[in-house]
Amino acid sequence: MKKSDIKEWADYNDGDILFVSNVTSLLDHEVVELSLDLTLLFVCREGRFQLDRNEHTFTLQSHEAMVCFPNTSLTNFMISSGLKCCMIGFTYRALEDEFYVGKNLWRAITDYNDHPIIRLNDEEMEVLGHFNDIATLKMRKPMSRYASRMSRSLLQSVAYEIFDVIERSRSLYVDDANIKPGDQLFRHFIEILGKSNGTRRIVSDYADQLHVSPKYLSTLIKQSSGMTPLQLIHKHTINVIIRKLRYSDKSIKDIANELRFPTIASFGKFFKSQTGQSPRRYRQQLRKI
Repeated sequence: MKKSDIKEWADYNDGDILFVSNVTSLLDHEVVELSLDLTLLFVCREGRFQLDRNEHTFTLQSHEAMVCFPNTSLTNFMISSGLKCCMIGFTYRALEDEFYVGKNLWRAITDYNDHPIIRLNDEEMEVLGHFNDIATLKMRKPMSRYASRMSRSLLQSVAYEIFDVIERSRSLYVDDANIKPGDQLFRHFIEILGKSNGTRRIVSDYADQLHVSPKYLSTLIKQSSGMTPLQLIHKHTINVIIRKLRYSDKSIKDIANELRFPTIASFGKFFKSQTGQSPRRYRQQLRKI
């Protein structure tokens, strides 16, 4: 089965947020490997869910959550009877635009890269369980005018709860002095990338500021995130452009100048290479929503 098939049968998928109410669906649809361009969150309410993440085996049990970076290879799924474990995925754009993920959360998520299991207390589990039940119920009802927006809002609430747990629990389990060099470098890279506001798009610029070679930066960022620095730079730049197209009345020429593109033609070419549309066409579609 193709890796992308899950996007066709997931309980919810709008291109930025994906939701599977129970990972038993992975076996129902004979998924052998899962590798998506999404940050994935698993939340287990009952039972046990075992999987291999990049050839390392992890077991998720009741009252536990798990974080996986984009493009992580997940294989060898094993589930117990009566398993209740949902999965939510977010694009990089959604994490920036919808949740305004800042450096503290990126740091916390990075800290869980090697030890991705997060323990949830009874209160946290109860809240997440209620959100999951409501979201699942809404998705099973006939579609209405606001159904998609309601589902998205409920899934955002689930994510906020998990992100809150991640940030609060970080100080209890993580010693900054023992963080791997690759994850430290990833943290600093994400912080600098966020501050660039889409104006810096050359990997060597970031490597120079971090005092490493571009090759070394690429190797460690790929190990930590599953993506290359250039992929992350392009994603961040596109997110910045889309926000400006969506929320400002600035002309496309002004946006191109703000982001320091040499010409409006190069700006349009870059945007189309990442989205498949011209900036003007994209803005026209946004205004129809």
